[in-house]
Amino acid sequence: MAFFTPLTFAQWLAIGIEAYEAAAGQPAYTGPGSTTGALGNGVANQCLQLQQQLLYLAAIARLATIPALASGAPSPDTISFAAPFGIAPLGAVAAGGAVFLFQTASPVSGGPLIIPVGGVAQTPGGLQFVVVADPTNASYSLADGGYPINNGDSSTTVTMYCITPGSIGNLAADTTLTPYNAAGGPQIVGIQSISNTAALTNGLDGETDVAFKARFTITVSSGRSGTANAIIGAVLETGTGII
Repeated sequence: MAFFTPLTFAQWLAIGIEAYEAAAGQPAYTGPGSTTGALGNGVANQCLQLQQQLLYLAAIARLATIPALASGAPSPDTISFAAPFGIAPLGAVAAGGAVFLFQTASPVSGGPLIIPVGGVAQTPGGLQFVVVADPTNASYSLADGGYPINNGDSSTTVTMYCITPGSIGNLAADTTLTPYNAAGGPQIVGIQSISNTAALTNGLDGETDVAFKARFTITVSSGRSGTANAIIGAVLETGTGII
């Protein structure tokens, strides 16, 4: 470390004894039971403690000197620096939910029409959303492996999430999607229209370098000991976009 050279206990003790002898004008007795020896040991231990705090502060301060990636995300050096502290950047969150309405041209007959888990639909701009299993969606059927449109019905509400995580997946309500049936993948057939009945706003970008370093500083400043900063750090760790 350029600005500070750590010293050992013996070195701190020697410095203290030298200072004492220079001020007293006589040799210091530091043998067993001596007051001078006890004082010297106490001061040396305190110096070690302060030295460790300085080293810890310097190590944390170095994080600010690591540049971000061109995208504004934390660099691998930043991530590896924070890892021993148990702190990692928050990743992007994919937009989606149970808001996608699949409609047929006419009511289904001859058996249910299944919207399969793994099926993909895309927006006019090419943003792709995938059908996911969602037991909380009343339209989902584990036995059918997807979302059935039963005989006599012409629509069902499907849970889908953007394949690309981040705010890019946020959509205005009533965006039109079309099936994207890749070879070998689950096929979406028999559907006339797909649209989202509500706007998607839950897509979140990954934590930026600035936000990550700020959260790191807040978290380590308190040692996670129940202080205000510890509580703030714990809340910020639950997800991006929190103020």
